[in-house]
Amino acid sequence: MQQLETVHIDTNKRDFLIWKNSKDKKFYMNNCYKLLMKQTSFWEHNWPWKMIRKTKSPMKVAVFGWIATWGVCLTQEILQRRGFFLANRCYLCEDEQESVEHLFLHCRISRQYRDFFSEYLWYLLGNT
Repeated sequence: MQQLETVHIDTNKRDFLIWKNSKDKKFYMNNCYKLLMKQTSFWEHNWPWKMIRKTKSPMKVAVFGWIATWGVCLTQEILQRRGFFLANRCYLCEDEQESVEHLFLHCRISRQYRDFFSEYLWYLLGNT
């Protein structure tokens, strides 16, 4: 509070926004993008982006891969954050709360499907 008491605000001047990451203090999308890339450089080197981005799969599958990777699938958890009141349980196993992480990594039912399809794919690739 002492720091705020020492600040003088001139009510005759108009407020304005300053973007600190550019020389002229104005917002530019390319500066914002560069700043985001600096902050996410860890993921650039530690996540297989090219496997998703340069895949030969159908566009729907590639887009779903991006959505699942960024964790923005429309789950009950996200709907609750947006103000919807729901009983938050996984639709598949009904054991845990439904989240992107649970659905794709921890759910016992989705794990069974994942194991089945990976074995089937392994079988198909081994016999061709």
